[in-house]
Amino acid sequence: MPGTFTSLVTVLISSLQFLKGFNQPYLIPIILLIFSISLGSFAVKKVLAETSESDPRWVVIDEVAGQALVLLIVPQTFLFYFYAFIGFRIFDILKPFPIRNMEKIKGFAGVFADDILAGIFAGILIRVIIVLL
Repeated sequence: MPGTFTSLVTVLISSLQFLKGFNQPYLIPIILLIFSISLGSFAVKKVLAETSESDPRWVVIDEVAGQALVLLIVPQTFLFYFYAFIGFRIFDILKPFPIRNMEKIKGFAGVFADDILAGIFAGILIRVIIVLL
């Protein structure tokens, strides 16, 4: 549940770009992606050094990165942000091949890799559906 909540907050924050007068599509998801990876590189390394878990469930900054990434791939509309949220959560929860294999990677990269790949898969799937429809 913490991952779903974090993904939803990421979508809501990114949706601020749809406010009237904001003419910078992609800016907020880009900032969130860069911020989450930058901050995450320090925070996750510190957390991993103090716990025996390889990917603690309460560490959710990786969800920010994965959700922000899929938001950069889909068209910049409320409707596609909704699809991006649903798509990312499905791939992040079910972890189909090869996403599940990313969890075997140790350290910071392993914490982020499955979420980044889930974001890429969700974004590509949404783009493919757009082309097919």
